[in-house]
Amino acid sequence: MLKIKLADGDPQPLYKQIAFAIRDQIARGDLRPGDSLPTVRDLARQLAINPNTVVRAYNILNGDGVIEAHSRQGTRVTGAASQELMQASRQAELRLMASRFIGESLARGFTPAEVEAAFLAQGSAWQDKYKARVGQGAQWIGLGSHDLCLEVLLSQCQQTFSGLSFSFGAVGSVAGLIALSRGEAHFATSHMLDPKTGDYNLSFVKGLMPNRQISLITLAFRAQGFIVAKGNPHGIRSAQDLTRHRVRLINRQVGAGTRALLDHLLGQAELKSADVRGYASEARTHFGVTAAIQEGRADVGIGIEAAARAAGLDFVPITHERYELVLPADSSLRDNVQRVVKTTAFTQAVRALGGYDLSETGRVRNV
Repeated sequence: MLKIKLADGDPQPLYKQIAFAIRDQIARGDLRPGDSLPTVRDLARQLAINPNTVVRAYNILNGDGVIEAHSRQGTRVTGAASQELMQASRQAELRLMASRFIGESLARGFTPAEVEAAFLAQGSAWQDKYKARVGQGAQWIGLGSHDLCLEVLLSQCQQTFSGLSFSFGAVGSVAGLIALSRGEAHFATSHMLDPKTGDYNLSFVKGLMPNRQISLITLAFRAQGFIVAKGNPHGIRSAQDLTRHRVRLINRQVGAGTRALLDHLLGQAELKSADVRGYASEARTHFGVTAAIQEGRADVGIGIEAAARAAGLDFVPITHERYELVLPADSSLRDNVQRVVKTTAFTQAVRALGGYDLSETGRVRNV
């Protein structure tokens, strides 16, 4: 149950206090993926505030992909929210601890250069220990681009193989591949287009891990396109249409493969990011994009067809892109993944989502 206490002396606006309180409860696990939130009217009545204040708080969380609103289903915590906010909460706690240590060190007479050197030395030592933990494989750690078919895969892997568990962070394709190259993850997921070759992921993997044997397993080709309101009121069909004065875009974060696709489309049309209203507005997930359109904060975004369908929005296809799981060629996880993606249970579950081509699912490309 959602519990919020507003502080009279808090300098933050009420809507930010509400948004922070909800994030905090998700991060702590008090609110879990799928849990319902009160209606705007009910929460406004509970807190004795104007309903518009609650709307502003929900809009912030919608845009970040923390919650999602569906007609007749209410507002719910998203599936990816708990893990993302837990990580954000952990990072905030770490920054606070670091700040205290730095302050205490400076107060004792150490110079900023000495403190920085200590941090770097100790950080390097602990990174080696972390990489060793990744190498042990007690839990499979994945980072990269999130997708609904990935959720199906990880869930079915855990059900099929006893003792197999996963921790996945939706950080975008580029960050996931970098983490894999550094030994900070067991696998990555990516859909990075190379405009020069028209292929996905291979050139990025070769560039980041030139001296390692890496396998790329195709999970699916997925439909990427313009997500728009029902009826496509602005008639969005191409990148050129994004430059219309009244059209507002919701973009993805830097490092996301979907953002790279948008930049590619703009380049092909000889357009600049400054030509597009809302280019700087970002959502971290596909559902963050759909939420922005549902709430009227944007008119169009680029995302996958499955997300558009789930949100009850219209979809204008642009391309089918290869979405792959990337991992060391000698990883024991490789065989597990290939076994699961070839099962009827996996293919039926993914096809039901819509917008996926499974003709090459399970194909391995070795680098």
